[in-house]
Amino acid sequence: MALTPIQAIARLPVDGEILHKITQGPATGPSSQVQTENGLVSTAARAISLVQAVSAQAIGEIQALAAAQGYQVPVAYAAGIVLTTANQTVEHNGQTYAPISSALPFTTSGTFEADKFRLIQGVSAADLAASTGASGVGFAQNLTGAATRSAQDKLAEIKSVTDWPIGPRLHSDMFSAAVQNAPGVDNVPPPYNAIPHPITVVLRVPAGDFKLPDLVDTQGREAVYIVDPGAKFDNIDNLNGTIIRDGFRKTKRFPLGTLDQATGHYFAVGTSSNDRNPPVLGVTSTQQMADYAQRDAVGLVAAAYSYKYLVNAGTATYTATTATIGALDSDTVKRLRRGMVIYTGHATRCCGILDGWSSDGSTLSVMEWRAKGGTAAVTPADGIGLTIGTDKLWAMNAVVNLEADGSVTQGIGIEISARNHKGDSSTDIDNPLYRMWGVLSSTEAAGVPGTYQSQAAFVANGNWYYGIVSHSQQVGVYVQSPSTQLGYLYKGVGYVMQVINATTGNLSYRLNYTGDVEIGQREVASTSGKSFRFNTSGNPSNGGDVTIIASGGTSAFGNGSLAINAIDTRFQGVVRPATSNVWDLGSATYLWKTIYGASGAVSTSDARLKTLRGDGGFTDDELDAWGDVSQKVYQFNSAIALKSAEDARLHAGYLAQDFQAAFAARGLDASRYGFWCQDEVTEVVREVQSVTRQKRDVKQTEQVYVDVVDGVPVQKKRTIEEEVDALEMVQVVDENGTPLFREYEVTRTDDDGNSHKATVVEPITYGIPVMETVEMEVEVTRPAGTRLGLRYEECAVWEAAYMRREVAKLTAEIVALKNPGGSAPQTTNP
Repeated sequence: MALTPIQAIARLPVDGEILHKITQGPATGPSSQVQTENGLVSTAARAISLVQAVSAQAIGEIQALAAAQGYQVPVAYAAGIVLTTANQTVEHNGQTYAPISSALPFTTSGTFEADKFRLIQGVSAADLAASTGASGVGFAQNLTGAATRSAQDKLAEIKSVTDWPIGPRLHSDMFSAAVQNAPGVDNVPPPYNAIPHPITVVLRVPAGDFKLPDLVDTQGREAVYIVDPGAKFDNIDNLNGTIIRDGFRKTKRFPLGTLDQATGHYFAVGTSSNDRNPPVLGVTSTQQMADYAQRDAVGLVAAAYSYKYLVNAGTATYTATTATIGALDSDTVKRLRRGMVIYTGHATRCCGILDGWSSDGSTLSVMEWRAKGGTAAVTPADGIGLTIGTDKLWAMNAVVNLEADGSVTQGIGIEISARNHKGDSSTDIDNPLYRMWGVLSSTEAAGVPGTYQSQAAFVANGNWYYGIVSHSQQVGVYVQSPSTQLGYLYKGVGYVMQVINATTGNLSYRLNYTGDVEIGQREVASTSGKSFRFNTSGNPSNGGDVTIIASGGTSAFGNGSLAINAIDTRFQGVVRPATSNVWDLGSATYLWKTIYGASGAVSTSDARLKTLRGDGGFTDDELDAWGDVSQKVYQFNSAIALKSAEDARLHAGYLAQDFQAAFAARGLDASRYGFWCQDEVTEVVREVQSVTRQKRDVKQTEQVYVDVVDGVPVQKKRTIEEEVDALEMVQVVDENGTPLFREYEVTRTDDDGNSHKATVVEPITYGIPVMETVEMEVEVTRPAGTRLGLRYEECAVWEAAYMRREVAKLTAEIVALKNPGGSAPQTTNP
């Protein structure tokens, strides 16, 4: 908006001040810009400074561009030439030289000063653009001692697929040409190079988009592609070789062959060579391969080889920070590194960390020496040697840490996912058909010369709750040995084995390190008892040839019953009760049929253990009652039922009821006398009861066995049926009730025959026992009245006493007849 003359005059003081600031203001700083109604305006000094800066930059760029066009035309060397730029050149003795930049500027003297010049080769732009142009450009790392060489030699170290042109089949032709023409090598050393191996070529694939409509033609070469993370492919499966995605992964789709060709990735320490091949199918002849069990392919090989000590000094002299030994050979000195661990040979080992050494290696320096188990630095005693080396090898060490402040709540050291999509493995561990193992820990076979027995295939060490967990397998642990070797060994002071009943969660079996065995659940009564069953006859359906069954019991110790079901029970030693004169042999219900002995039974008859009734004699009433009973001839009803009345044998003896009646007739109670017995008897009856038990299913399994046919062991298969506990697979939930799932990858093929990876999500399940209530017969013991019996050894005493009295009476009568006036002898027992 235009100002009126009066307005313009009124603004003169303000505009004058602004104009003064613009013309007089500085070139830099806050005052180099003046605030006006239309924004900031640079001072004149600032504007000039900016123009000068732009001009200087342009001049520099022009000079750099001019310098980049090549060297100036050389002039003959003479005194007085002023050299100010690095592209000036002089000619001396037929060679062209340019000044060294660090020597500029200088004026030449009459004598050629070689230390101020460098020899050059003049090139043209056309020369530089040629395929060999890089040979005219020098290269040296900006590092001490670095060698100078041409850029062409430097660039030749890197072979890229883009060094070859794109053909009619797009990048497939380019990759094929690169693999076929790039330098390659057979990197397999003797003796393994005695069999054929492919030439290996390594190519870099830079970032970019690559289209591979056809499979790369390697013409038999093994291609290793080091792929930039930014490289993208259409049809990457057409690369035809090993792919190392730099910084991410390495994949080999077809691991066919031996050594490196059969290996995805190989890591090794302690090898005898710096370029040792992986120990996979390390055969040296076709015959060795023919005799090998199978053709292997390994995704990851981690190998560790033991090696001798780098330094093994028999004696040393020590200070607080050094060890002096004999001079080392030059190669050993070259292999020394700071940080190597030194162990001394003292009875209490001392340790030092190598920090330096003398030129001949005779003096080794450490920060300090520490003794094993010590708390302060020490100076080892002189005269004892030292070693630098390794004591223990690890082929692989996987470490997982759950940090206290981390978000991770689960850790797994190593996961081995074995997925069999081919067919069921055999139950025969030696059958290779569809065989899949999660872990194989193998050593050389016993007896191989130069090899020795190793210690343990698996060790669980530290604060684990479970050393080994086998979950949902048909067989948790399987041990097979072709010789007389142990299947299981426990050494400790705990329980060797515990079995938990999955239905109740109670302990049902426990074997103590002392050899004590506990069988059955303490908390739950068993209706059928607990048994040991021995099968010795080869008849699988007889229920057992010998069984030992424990049943019953109360809250008191030792009140159960033990049954031994065997046709013959043998003891090589004394059979006795736990407590003297407390327990019976047999019972009123369960009688021994016949007792065979080489001598009679021995009964306790020590006077110190007895109290006599009166003078110990029988009364006439007792003997008269005894005499009222006569012996009988009889047959056992059980024998008649078994053999018939005609065949049952005749026995002689007494009837207990006769003594009961005879003694009662004379006012006596037969039950007061030990020869007469009356016992309660029971009978075992079978009753139908409702019983809750785990349901059983029938499962068919394939069994491999060996049958000898005409003297030849033939491996055969058969299907067997066995009853197994029924389980209902129920999905597992976490503590909050959220269902848990597991994820894993599978390979699937679409309708066009293309394979692709798919993620499978399935619930995590757990087997819950399926219970059922059934009506079944069980054995129950019921009262069955009483049974009378006699102790025949006491009956013999009664019979002898009775006969003595009767004989005495007869003797007295005879004496009286012979001696009427004489005194008669006593007729009763004293």
